[in-house]
Amino acid sequence: MALTAKRITESFKELEDLNNEAFPKEERLSQTGISDLYGVYDGDIFVGFFMTMTSDTCVYLFYLAIRSSLRSRGYGGRTLKLMDDLYQRQIVLDMEPLDDQADNYEQRLRRTKFYASHGYRSSGYHLFYWNQTFDLLCTRGPFLKDDFIEITKELQ
Repeated sequence: MALTAKRITESFKELEDLNNEAFPKEERLSQTGISDLYGVYDGDIFVGFFMTMTSDTCVYLFYLAIRSSLRSRGYGGRTLKLMDDLYQRQIVLDMEPLDDQADNYEQRLRRTKFYASHGYRSSGYHLFYWNQTFDLLCTRGPFLKDDFIEITKELQ
């Protein structure tokens, strides 16, 4: 069945449970008035969620989570495709850099390979928050640095 994205305006148990499971406490989703939160559904089944900020040329994906019981079934890749079809513009995301000394190096490596297999590549730029440096990955042509900076101004 085709995945669908539905805008979420109110919290619900499955969303809260996935948010708590997928992210460390200090990084958990908190809905802001400047972002769009979507639930991802396979028919009536809640698969996961993503949160974005958008401009006319660029999308910043700063949350993406798939329910653990549904991982490794292609939902992550299908969700990225769904987002690409929905927005039809450059999508930018941040992720922990590859560091072979990191405790979660294997997880970072899997994540890097996953995004690369779905058309994401290094932008050559980094973002610093939560006392950490993150690599910026993007799709569709050269990194739209100025557009990305404009989107993220509201976060500062």
